[in-house]
Amino acid sequence: MKIKNLFGVIAILSVVAVSLFVLYTLSIMECIRECSDIQELCSAAQEAYLRKRFDLAYEQQPAIVAIWEGTNYTALLEHKNNANKTLSVEERAERLILAARISVLFQELGDREKAEQYANVALTWYRSITNDQVITGDDVVKCAILHDRLRRKH
Repeated sequence: MKIKNLFGVIAILSVVAVSLFVLYTLSIMECIRECSDIQELCSAAQEAYLRKRFDLAYEQQPAIVAIWEGTNYTALLEHKNNANKTLSVEERAERLILAARISVLFQELGDREKAEQYANVALTWYRSITNDQVITGDDVVKCAILHDRLRRKH
């Protein structure tokens, strides 16, 4: 009789132990999911913050300050894109405009090499949106700046 009771107690303790382990595992998974959500929110907030800083600097600050803000924003976008996420047309167009703006800023400083480098980046983004292979980087920059909602005031 005692052996049957002992097996019964062991079975109940085993079920309780497995249940506790499952609950513990589920709570850890929920915590990881919440942390991931918080991290995504922080990343989106940081991106919006850097974009706003660049937009303001582009409109109102000297070229060197705007370049600093633009390259910080570009670095964040490149880091974010390392996840090999497929970008939407809107995201690619935004990056085209960003590269075109930075190219214009380098032209203002007289750094033709860097301006051409960013014009080629803009061209790469342009070609990821359309099949037009005839256009040059400088043409992309001119067209993008012509239709840009922001204007340099400095």
